[in-house]
Amino acid sequence: MNNQIFDLLFELVNFFNDPKNDNILLKNLKIKESPNLMPIIMRIGKMGKTTVGQLARQLGKNHSSMSRQIDKFENAGLLISRESQEDMRVREISLSKTGQKIYQQILEEREKALNKAFANLEDDQLEQIKLSLELLVDSVNTAREE
Repeated sequence: MNNQIFDLLFELVNFFNDPKNDNILLKNLKIKESPNLMPIIMRIGKMGKTTVGQLARQLGKNHSSMSRQIDKFENAGLLISRESQEDMRVREISLSKTGQKIYQQILEEREKALNKAFANLEDDQLEQIKLSLELLVDSVNTAREE
């Protein structure tokens, strides 16, 4: 059973990590495609702010590569970076107003896509999916803490 759950999760992760899907979404929003834009914007948008090191770990990149991507998106007006007040060696990253606007547009476009994907499901089925995902997240987070 655990292997079947893992296989299903793997399919979902692959779907959400597939740059092709990101590019379609960005194209629908008339935003220039960039292979690193979606993962960076979505993580920073969800967290509010983060550091270069945290982003690098989450995305499986090295610090210098991630720093270059941050610089690129900051120069494009999508991100803001500041030295951390606790440690001046650490750069804290947040979304600029333009980045926040793009983040909101992406959320709205994803909601449309999910509404289309879930159109044939009943409300009780959607609730069951939500509850199952919450249980899964809680279980994974609990196991990580031990």
